[in-house]
Amino acid sequence: MSAYTLYEHQQLVLDKALQGSHCIFLQMGLGKTLVGIKLAEYFKAHPIMSGKTLVVCPLPLIENAWMEDLKKFAPQLKAGVLWGRTPKQRKKAMAEAGNADLCIVNYESFRKVAKWALAQNFDVLILDESTKIKSPQAAISKAMLKFAPRIPRVYPLSGCPAPNSHMEYYNQVQVVSPNLLGGNFFQFRAKYFLPYGQNAAGQVFDWRLIPGMLEPLMGEIKKCATFIRKEDAIELPPKTFIVRKTPLEPALREAYDEMVQHKILPLVGDRVAISSNALAELMKLRQITSGWVYAEDQGTYTFTDSKLSLLDGILEEIGDNRVVIWAQFRHDVARITDHLGDQAARAVGGMNKQDLQDNIAAFRSGQKPYLIAHPRTLGHGITLVEANYMVYYSLSYSLEEWSQTQERIHRLGQDKNCVYFVILAEDTIDETIYKALTKKEVMANAALQYLRAYAPSG
Repeated sequence: MSAYTLYEHQQLVLDKALQGSHCIFLQMGLGKTLVGIKLAEYFKAHPIMSGKTLVVCPLPLIENAWMEDLKKFAPQLKAGVLWGRTPKQRKKAMAEAGNADLCIVNYESFRKVAKWALAQNFDVLILDESTKIKSPQAAISKAMLKFAPRIPRVYPLSGCPAPNSHMEYYNQVQVVSPNLLGGNFFQFRAKYFLPYGQNAAGQVFDWRLIPGMLEPLMGEIKKCATFIRKEDAIELPPKTFIVRKTPLEPALREAYDEMVQHKILPLVGDRVAISSNALAELMKLRQITSGWVYAEDQGTYTFTDSKLSLLDGILEEIGDNRVVIWAQFRHDVARITDHLGDQAARAVGGMNKQDLQDNIAAFRSGQKPYLIAHPRTLGHGITLVEANYMVYYSLSYSLEEWSQTQERIHRLGQDKNCVYFVILAEDTIDETIYKALTKKEVMANAALQYLRAYAPSG
């Protein structure tokens, strides 16, 4: 094993993991990837069958977390990347990875290489950001539940394993300790949860723990999992949140009220924006608060640059420091990137892998002081401690994204106070979303209550 010295909390969880399959739930920023690398090193030196490790993780983490840390902490391990856009590229990747000590694939590609992976007799399966298998109905979850029992050691890694509901623990525990929480998901749900809230069709949209069942549930989970919080492991600088609000300009307020009241917004000529249900309505409202909206012809209609102007003021206040700017829509990312020009790097889904790496490198080196990113692209795993400022230009409904994005700068290696600016449009859905995120409310309930209670401005 390499000579790098682990922190006490990393060594603690590594010792437990070496005893058998284990859920490693270290809060974001505590160095889960390094623990995974140490496991790969150990089982190469002490093989069960092949001494090989398979890592499944979100695509952006292949290069920007795993490959980067392997070069830094374990250059002696031969790593192979199984990801490929086409069958030909994947076939080539699998051929090249045949002699690797550690193979890495993203969740979306896993099923396409699963048959090959079984033939490799991997000793270790690491599921980084294991919330990717939290949904019982998702295809990747079902595939992983079939695959994992064939691997001697299985290690889900997550800093936020159940961001929305304790039901999200089931699959992550199941791949480590089958039947610990029940023979199947429905038995588990019936034992620990009660239905809470139904739609007009009688479908349950929320489940809540039965009173008194939290302690018994967590007691079972802790039989095969280690939870460590940052405050119990290391000392990190404090976080500061600063909310900056911008009023909707008259024309924008009129458009916003029109969408709430009539679910349709006339634009220019024959162009309109329509919301056919509550979810679409919320999406359109969030777009309007950023000063634009997608029209039904897939074009965009821009009302105002007020959020961009507020962003300018915040960046001027921050001064000569690197800043991560989170935005929820591709159009937001494009507008901000164009507005900031050569100073901005971007990270959004669908980018060429090399372009994404180059943009992140330009930000980390200080060549470009601003990184405009979508949470689904850079919200997990990656370390950006070169910065200690973040701006939330537009917010997601997801509590997981809210928590995970904060931790990109608030983690091991950070020695400066972390400051988070949140831009909100006054008296809009923005404020409802922010309140729900900070109070950890059920977003669906908060948003629907907002739509029912909202009275358009007079």
